[in-house]
Amino acid sequence: MGTAKAKYQDLAGEVDPEFSGIISNTYADDTIGVLAGFSYKDTNSRIDTYKTSNWNEYSKYNKTFSDKNGYGFPMPKEQVLGEDGQPTTLEGSLGPGRTRMALGNEQRKRLGGKLSI
Repeated sequence: MGTAKAKYQDLAGEVDPEFSGIISNTYADDTIGVLAGFSYKDTNSRIDTYKTSNWNEYSKYNKTFSDKNGYGFPMPKEQVLGEDGQPTTLEGSLGPGRTRMALGNEQRKRLGGKLSI
């Protein structure tokens, strides 16, 4: 008896196969039996990560742009809106200073077997 299946990994864009099976028989007037099993799996994954570090407090004055811009945004501070849609000072709020995005591909193959007497 055996099984076979395939799974599609959307991010990796791959179809991953998986097979397994067992076989058995008895010998010597059914006094001894042998059972063998196997399995195989091939997995392809894509792992997306997003990391931030160096969180900084927003300041009233932006060091990069002129004093009329504020809070680290390249726009007039009056256009910086809070969650309620109203202008905000952002005092005491923190924002990410550095972000890093990465993606990795990983392939794993697994093969297994068992024999029982």
